[in-house]
Amino acid sequence: MDIAELHSRALDATRGVIAGIRQGQWAAPTPCQGWDVRALVNHVVAGNLWAAYGPVPGAVYAGHRFIDVLVHGWDVAVATRQDTKLRPALVDACLDIVAPQAELLRASGVFGDKIELAGASDAQTRLLATLGRRA
Repeated sequence: MDIAELHSRALDATRGVIAGIRQGQWAAPTPCQGWDVRALVNHVVAGNLWAAYGPVPGAVYAGHRFIDVLVHGWDVAVATRQDTKLRPALVDACLDIVAPQAELLRASGVFGDKIELAGASDAQTRLLATLGRRA
């Protein structure tokens, strides 16, 4: 899959999570320190709206949007007690994009410090731990 297809599939998966947010859950805390559900959803939507004006090459930014949408979709699912299982093909593609730039992504402040894992873990757990989340 190319990056546009990956981003589209991540949007589809996250759309379902956002549609499942119930009244009273918008102020729930998320795994993103200091961000509630409303702020995180606003971040994801706003990121897609201003993507065309950024100083980063389109292919690089599209990869960042894909990571952002997929992982923050998981964050919202956790905060609103929905299914947190990500599609394996999206997780694998996201790991491929994250691996060479994990330090840069964590330095952005949107993702947390890497969590060291003891023993073998599945791809989703490794992806989330790389970006500071406990599965």
